[in-house]
Amino acid sequence: MAAVADDGVIGRDGSLDTTTYVTGVDAALDALGARDADRAFVLGGAAIYEAFQPRVTRMVLSRIPGRYGGDATVPDWDRDAWTLRARTAFDEFTLERWERREEGAVATPRDNAPRLANAHEQPER
Repeated sequence: MAAVADDGVIGRDGSLDTTTYVTGVDAALDALGARDADRAFVLGGAAIYEAFQPRVTRMVLSRIPGRYGGDATVPDWDRDAWTLRARTAFDEFTLERWERREEGAVATPRDNAPRLANAHEQPER
């Protein structure tokens, strides 16, 4: 299901000698724990994003204007459970940093302003 590298990168493929192949999210987290990793980077494809979504506490999303083929999109996610911490516009894309709210925390209108398109919608310009 996933490849876990010594540097904490989790993805669909891996060909380094330092890569461990695992069959599930718990096994990937165990492999990271065996490496004393303090963080991991989930790099997709779509099935990897979807499997890890319930477990991640932070996301960095790239928003690229336009429609493109491929499966490396972020699955639908509950924006009310997340707070947008930073949004940086570059010439060809926008980078967003999100953090999961603690359980029971309530969103305020200011937390997620401006309202953003999800990965399956046309991004704002």
